[in-house]
Amino acid sequence: MIYEHKSYRSFLKEVLAEKTKKNPKYSLRAMAKHLGFASSSLSEVMNGKSGFSLSSARRVAARLGLSTEETEYLCLLVQFDSAEDPEVKNSLLSRMSSTSPKKMAIHDLSVDYFKQISEWYHSAILEMADITKFNLTPLNISKRLGISKLEADVALERLLRLELLEKMEDGKIVRTQEHLLVQSNSTHNQALRTFFRQMMQKASEALETQSPKERVSGYETLPMSMDSMPEAKQIIEKFFTEMIALSRKNKKKTDVYHLALHFFNLTNEKG
Repeated sequence: MIYEHKSYRSFLKEVLAEKTKKNPKYSLRAMAKHLGFASSSLSEVMNGKSGFSLSSARRVAARLGLSTEETEYLCLLVQFDSAEDPEVKNSLLSRMSSTSPKKMAIHDLSVDYFKQISEWYHSAILEMADITKFNLTPLNISKRLGISKLEADVALERLLRLELLEKMEDGKIVRTQEHLLVQSNSTHNQALRTFFRQMMQKASEALETQSPKERVSGYETLPMSMDSMPEAKQIIEKFFTEMIALSRKNKKKTDVYHLALHFFNLTNEKG
């Protein structure tokens, strides 16, 4: 996990987010106690109001069970954060690169892309950037999506890191591209399966919580031939294209909707 980051603060936030996801009762206070800090002190570190010393970094690494290489990387992140001289920063970047597995680039986006695809709220946050007069902050995101502020914060940092979002000089966060194209491979297929399961759960919740005015639901069960699948795919792709065009046509966007369509075989056992 740590090699994904160029900031030890974002690393700590993700550690907390992962632990909270596994145990909803886990908190910043519990993490601070485990790491040997006051909760207020750890909060200030995560929010950039104070920083770690190298001794603090080594203590945290030991408490988190980091390997020798991961500990060295964490210490480099701490030094990089406090360094002001550009040459020193470049030297630290080079050492960080050589410390990471397989001498890879400091920031390998593949893990971030996996998480961006598999966690449903990342795509929702991207679309929220187009909501009229909406300020894309962790607090506002958490309120609209029903996720924790920490999850929103970590996701926002990840999308900025991936350069799918960009922070302007005035502080406003905007999209860098209109649509994200995901090409399929075995890793992404696993991520997409996770994403679809999450969205199917959200669709199930919408059936209970949203009125017919807020959603469109329907289904058809049809006898078909496998030979018709190419034509079916063309029809479905045309439908998605038309829905995207409708979204673009809206001048004032107020909400983010999810459109899912699954056309699958119910009779996969041949008689």
